[in-house]
Amino acid sequence: GGLHRTARRCAGDLGRMDLRDACTDRARDPGAPLALRFWAARAGVLLGERQVCPKVLQALADAPGPWRRPSLDLILKMLDAPQAAPLLQPLGRETGGERALIKGIGMLGDSAFVPWLIDRMGDPAFARVCGESITLITGCELDHPDFLLRTPEGDVASPVALDDDASDESWAPLAEDDGLPLADAGRVAAWWVREGARFPGGQRFLLGAPASVPTCVAVLRGGRQRQRVVAAEHLALVEAGRPLFNVEAPAWRQLRWLGEPARSPAASEGPP
Repeated sequence: GGLHRTARRCAGDLGRMDLRDACTDRARDPGAPLALRFWAARAGVLLGERQVCPKVLQALADAPGPWRRPSLDLILKMLDAPQAAPLLQPLGRETGGERALIKGIGMLGDSAFVPWLIDRMGDPAFARVCGESITLITGCELDHPDFLLRTPEGDVASPVALDDDASDESWAPLAEDDGLPLADAGRVAAWWVREGARFPGGQRFLLGAPASVPTCVAVLRGGRQRQRVVAAEHLALVEAGRPLFNVEAPAWRQLRWLGEPARSPAASEGPP
């Protein structure tokens, strides 16, 4: 039930290495509900288990259902491009699967896919989510005026409204893309011609740097919230047993965890 799912989720979030075997056993149980298997497998990989739990996540990522996308997002942070190909390739052939493919490429972090992302920016339905994945890989800030799509009059173009039926597995693209910049694919392509050599394919990048511990910490300090979510999971995967950084905690607490001074006397004192 819900209590068992919450217990497994907390075990992973808190870095409870003493519960890794229990989580692994539940993840491998074919009779357990899929939701429980997901949270158990997620906890297992965050706690460093690399035999059973990754296979469970790959199976969930390869099958339709509500646990496909979160499983895919997590497992892609662990696989290299050749290992990820069997999970990514079918998405491009499925109705409504291209959005998950685009976001998955961002999670994978391999710059070899950037030219394909730039090409897909020509479709208004995918322009902003492609831009988000490009930024997640390269760190290129596409909300800079030099990149923004403009009308023939020179005004910044407004994002194109999408129909509700364009959603993928009940994820609404318009809501998910809200606040993301609408960049000009031609301007981004020109930037890639100039700068692409700095990002050799076959490596995992996070905002333009190798997805290492220092990079993850830097993103937690200065990245946007969805980028910080990705960095927090990378950090927990790199350092098994490290508690998952809570990007939704009060700002004063996050600053303390990151070793930065509080921004105000009230913050330094903590909550009342």
